[in-house]
Amino acid sequence: MIRRTRPLDAVAGQTGSSVERLREWCATGLLQCDRVAGEWALPESELAAAHALAAVGPRLADPTLPDGGHLLAVAFPDHPAASRALDAIRSRTGVRPRDVELAPLSIDGQPMVLVAGRVPARHRDEIESIVRESGGRLIDGATTGVAPGEDFSDERVEGFGA
Repeated sequence: MIRRTRPLDAVAGQTGSSVERLREWCATGLLQCDRVAGEWALPESELAAAHALAAVGPRLADPTLPDGGHLLAVAFPDHPAASRALDAIRSRTGVRPRDVELAPLSIDGQPMVLVAGRVPARHRDEIESIVRESGGRLIDGATTGVAPGEDFSDERVEGFGA
């Protein structure tokens, strides 16, 4: 069965993302794209994921953070775990819904779900607790209580920059 696809220029017009950004998402696996006549094309089943990435991407790309804020990016193995963690982050910290959102993610070809956004630094410990409880993996945002070069025993929480 052949999947119905849309050319990236049409998807760009619908999502407000650039064709270059869409190509990047296809190439890195954030979107599950097909190659049609040597060009990336987006299966119609991936349109919702493209809209989600377009909604989250521009806010994450903005380098301006509120006072005491930091970027949070956490990978979860599936949508239910990510959704539970997102609900817990919002309810236990009071972070506004538009500040932290879900998006599809692929790490080394493994489909995952990203919870990402900007959070006040004062909630870092609570968010790390939620990440541990939910089986997530912190992929961006410095962990607390770990000095540079110090071993951190819980491999589910890893800081990779920020």
